[in-house]
Amino acid sequence: MDCKMNSFFFTFGAIFFLTGVHCHEEKRGKAISYTREQLFDIKQHGEGKTDIDILPPEIREQLGHKLQWRDQLRRRRRKRGKRGGIRRKLQRRKTNLPLPTILLANVRSLRNRIDERNTNIRFLKEYRDACILCFTETWLSEDLQNDILQLNGFLGPMRADRDLNMTGKKTGGGVCFYINERWCSSVHVKDKICTDELELLSISLRPFYLPREFGQVIVTAVYIPPSANSTRASQTIYQCIEKLQTASPGASKIILGDFNTCKLDSLLPTFEQYVSCNTRGEKQLDLCYGNIKEPYKSLQKPPVGTSDHFAVQLLPTYRQKLKQERVKQRTVQVWSREATQSLQGCFACTDWQIFIQDHSLEQSVTAVTSYIQYCESMLIPTKTVKCYPNNKPWLTPQLKRAIQAKRQAFATGHRVEGRAAQTALKREITQAKGRYKERVEAMFQTGNLRQAWQGLSVLTGKAPAKRTTDRRKEEEAAFVTNLNSFYCRFDTQDFSAVTEGLRYELQHEIKEGRGQPIVLTEEEVRQGLVRLNPSKAPGPDLIKGRVIKECSDELASVLCHLFNRSLRENTIPTLWKRSEIRPIPKTIHPVELNDYRPVALTSVLVKCMERLMLPRLLLQVSPTLDPLQFAYRQNRSVEDALMTVLHTTYSHLEKPCAYTRILFVDFSSAFNCMQPHILCAKLQELQVDPYMILWILDFLLKREQLVRVDNSTSPVMLTSTGAPQGTVISPIPFSLYTNDLWASDSVSMVVKFADDTALVDTSNSHTHFEEEVMNLQQWCDEHFLQINVRKTKELLNDFRRKVDPVPQLTLNGEAVERVSSYKYLGTIIDSRLTFNDNTQTIFKKCQQRIYLLRRLRHLDVAPPILRSFYICHIESLITFSLLAWYEGLSETNKAKLRMVVTLGSKLCGEQCSNLQWLYDQRTVKKARNIARDSTHNLSTCFQILPSGRRYAAPVFKTNRGRNSFIPSAIRLLNKQNPP
Repeated sequence: MDCKMNSFFFTFGAIFFLTGVHCHEEKRGKAISYTREQLFDIKQHGEGKTDIDILPPEIREQLGHKLQWRDQLRRRRRKRGKRGGIRRKLQRRKTNLPLPTILLANVRSLRNRIDERNTNIRFLKEYRDACILCFTETWLSEDLQNDILQLNGFLGPMRADRDLNMTGKKTGGGVCFYINERWCSSVHVKDKICTDELELLSISLRPFYLPREFGQVIVTAVYIPPSANSTRASQTIYQCIEKLQTASPGASKIILGDFNTCKLDSLLPTFEQYVSCNTRGEKQLDLCYGNIKEPYKSLQKPPVGTSDHFAVQLLPTYRQKLKQERVKQRTVQVWSREATQSLQGCFACTDWQIFIQDHSLEQSVTAVTSYIQYCESMLIPTKTVKCYPNNKPWLTPQLKRAIQAKRQAFATGHRVEGRAAQTALKREITQAKGRYKERVEAMFQTGNLRQAWQGLSVLTGKAPAKRTTDRRKEEEAAFVTNLNSFYCRFDTQDFSAVTEGLRYELQHEIKEGRGQPIVLTEEEVRQGLVRLNPSKAPGPDLIKGRVIKECSDELASVLCHLFNRSLRENTIPTLWKRSEIRPIPKTIHPVELNDYRPVALTSVLVKCMERLMLPRLLLQVSPTLDPLQFAYRQNRSVEDALMTVLHTTYSHLEKPCAYTRILFVDFSSAFNCMQPHILCAKLQELQVDPYMILWILDFLLKREQLVRVDNSTSPVMLTSTGAPQGTVISPIPFSLYTNDLWASDSVSMVVKFADDTALVDTSNSHTHFEEEVMNLQQWCDEHFLQINVRKTKELLNDFRRKVDPVPQLTLNGEAVERVSSYKYLGTIIDSRLTFNDNTQTIFKKCQQRIYLLRRLRHLDVAPPILRSFYICHIESLITFSLLAWYEGLSETNKAKLRMVVTLGSKLCGEQCSNLQWLYDQRTVKKARNIARDSTHNLSTCFQILPSGRRYAAPVFKTNRGRNSFIPSAIRLLNKQNPP
């Protein structure tokens, strides 16, 4: 068959290109003729194709079944996806790889395998095309020269042999590198270590091609003997890597070798392990760690020589930032001083009475909004900018011209001009970095803190987690419509009759003179406008916060009139109630509609009004709030709620044969389920002003809602259930909505922080706990709240020696999962109350943020700014809810946190606050605040002795109880007030 095809192609090509002036074909009465010049033009434009492929459609149709037969053969031979894959991409890129290809092997005597390695390089592609060859157990000695160890086409070897004086061992061990000459010629040894526990070699590589996001590649080879102490070996590796990270924070770092039983996951939590295949039997002894996410694919290769380890080939799958993200174009406003003054002058000379006189509230709000938008669009100029994902913050037009000059100089081939251009480019990069750093430091000195912190974020390259809602255009319209219907799914019952009856009662109370009208002064409104955040996203009315803030003096009078009119009429205009929902993915890869959080964008003007109304509402409801509701209250925080749960648990576990059960309840879209008529009835019972209740009722009823994703917008839907997430006042009504959610007796308690609810049971009775859960379920049914059983978890704290089986809890016919640890209000609580998982999580996050601190240190940022960055980004993370768990940590966990503080002190250039000192200071301050607040749930634990100076210390038998917050706080208070 192939012979027939070849003869056919040869004959047909000869007809076209070797004979005659014309090519003539006839079929079914049609004739097509081409000259030789036309045929050569066809051949020239069809470069890289066969003769038949380049023919015009008319000739291809005349070939008939022969061409179809050829295409069928071609489809039959080529498998689907054959030309894709990592190997094909690496072949096309040759040595211009984003990361090096690596071959890791345990050789067991490299000297005896040199001929075999050269043979592999000659005949095997995985050896010949590898950028880095890393060999462990080389068994080399210092007296052996490198001449007999060279490999064809590779630099090296760079060796770290076993030292007899250091280890007391004559043979074994050792690591080495070979570097492909076609990929890199600049190699420098950064560190070399030989101890009883390991041999380590670190080299710095600057290849001919590297993505802009990496300054260099630092590769570290490690061999750890099976008999080594893994803890000491991992500490040595950690110290070496920390030193390299401090010196070169922007480099790509790779740690690989034979680790045996040693693991680096806990000490280097920001590094990932890339080897996914077994390297010796069913075990993974040869590992590879790196500070880049998912950059390699590992393949198992045959062992080298007589070694019992498989070789590992690491193929790079990393894509450069420029390929991961597209170049974006944005239209931004240019807020110059002249433009701002023009806008202020326009509003100052406006006669606002034209917009508000003899018009309804709806018409006045629409007219004023449209006028503000028109003035802003006419007077504030705009420009279009391009955002490249791999751009450095100091990339200036002068630097771009220097880069272009270097390219032109090297394109001409003049070596002298090329070197001069390279020197000029380096000088310009240094100057550009210095100018940008000085500009950021000047912002701190002038008090422009917002832009200063934004500049630091740009310097460090800090970027938020990528959570995308990208969908195909044909799916977006259906997606936003389904999402809007999903968010309005609870608005199924009609309570209009009940709502109207409640409205009538409130209006009757107003007529009887029970309430007082709410009036806002012009100065209050002006102060509220000045405090607006100018970077807040505008709502559906498209009024930006910066316009309101810059023109607060000119707009205060007209907005004060509109606000007071809204309060007087107890109505909110439709434009102010309309919300535009921007779905924010809860996970990196959302699957279902419930994986999107409905964040509502409302009018900036109504948010200002809400901030003015919120203190008035809190002033009326604060005395009647549940003491176990810790959200949005003075002298209450997440830490107080967590300490209350833990103190109850610690106190009960001191009793013999005691255990505690904690149910962490998760509500399904709690804010969207709230019924306005039930909320207003509760506010009426709390004796809130009827004017305030009517205003809140109108705020929640008949709200227009739409969902926007990119350029797709859903149809507008009306909803009268729940409160929009993202407004200022909506969290407070929900706290009042759950104000009467209590436990039935004193052996149980319901701790609430907004919608985060925990039911703590200390009854030691399965029946009692199930009754409390049933009461909770009944209360939720009465208030139209739905419990998400799939996300509701139970935590059992049981330290009994003879443990009776505790039956599993069921809720709505579904079994509630019992977990060994749970993240409650930002802190991970485990069943043994050791907080090991919480400490490891904090340590990992601190390591990620220390990288940002290293970047700033590498750019020579001033030490005071480094200290401020450490306090805001690292110390704040360590000390979050510190009082609830720090004193009960083990010494190992405390040492991990102290390690972070020590490293932060080195990078900042000055001593950072000691954790124990911070704990003592904050514990004393918090304890005094609790003791002075009689409404605090823990205030009864601080009982003053008859002397009037010291507090009565509670008696705890176990260390976990003695190291909890209350006993520790009382010890510190008594220490400061000796008898």
